[in-house]
Amino acid sequence: MARLRGALDHSLNFSKRYEVEGAYLLVGVDKLTMVTQALRHEAADAVLLAIGDRLDRCLRASDVIGRVGGDRFGAVLSNVPEADVEAATGKVLDAIRNTPIDTPEGPVDATVSIGAVPFPGAINTAQDVMMRGRGPAESQAARPLLYLHIYVLTGVERASQILHRHRRAGSTRIAGKTPALRLSAHR
Repeated sequence: MARLRGALDHSLNFSKRYEVEGAYLLVGVDKLTMVTQALRHEAADAVLLAIGDRLDRCLRASDVIGRVGGDRFGAVLSNVPEADVEAATGKVLDAIRNTPIDTPEGPVDATVSIGAVPFPGAINTAQDVMMRGRGPAESQAARPLLYLHIYVLTGVERASQILHRHRRAGSTRIAGKTPALRLSAHR
């Protein structure tokens, strides 16, 4: 995690100095605890290793990827316009959901939730970026109805409120655009 935080600090400083954009992705593996309980730790470990490998293959060589928690990965995307962040998250989602992961217990279909925080904007430190990305990926990873959550936002709380409102209404596809938020979710 120290390497990832260092890369994020470097990317933030670079973004501010040269007035370029970047983003931090927090990728949470959905329902990894269920995989562990149903198929044992070996299967969950195989899922984590495969997702790490897929992240490494689908993002750019200049992007820094690391594991930030039990079921979470972080990725620092330097020098990427905010408009391209959604495309990057789409690559990640496609790489993970399109092919089952081979485990010792058999194939597992994995899904992830992604919190994406563009910077620099109002972001000042690596800690700020990491905390903002954490909310969406963690809170959505445990939800059973939706498996894809892309947040490109400056207001995590607003995105969460909109998602809750649409889920209560039974929406299976959410798309909204405001200056502070771009949110998509699919069943």
